[in-house]
Amino acid sequence: MSILLHIAAFLALFAAGPPPMALLQIDVEGLKSNDGSVRIAIFDSEDTFLGEAREASIRPIVGRKSAWAVALPPGDYAIAVHHDEDGDGEMATGLFGLPSEPVGFSRGARIAFGPPKWRRAAFSLPAAGATVTIRVR
Repeated sequence: MSILLHIAAFLALFAAGPPPMALLQIDVEGLKSNDGSVRIAIFDSEDTFLGEAREASIRPIVGRKSAWAVALPPGDYAIAVHHDEDGDGEMATGLFGLPSEPVGFSRGARIAFGPPKWRRAAFSLPAAGATVTIRVR
């Protein structure tokens, strides 16, 4: 009898299909030029924020704007954007290690005595999806 229950539970999980996905549209504004590319990273936890991204993409710049649409399970996320002006794949830094190329974060979180905290950049992605606009500085 227990084998039949295990088989039924397995089949129910299989029949349920993949988890629902929500479309996240990311619009990047405030770019000073069309030079280089925009690097976008999406983080799904405080533990990985500004470390290992759940999703990442290098996007072209057109008309001093960039965009990316990605499907994700509904949940909490934070986004970091870097305008790699010189196209070297690295974030250029200046005095005290602060970025010398434009950066931006979801919810307008700012760098102040170090990178922003997760709670300042995190937002909830609903099942209906969302559009997040990030202005680089």
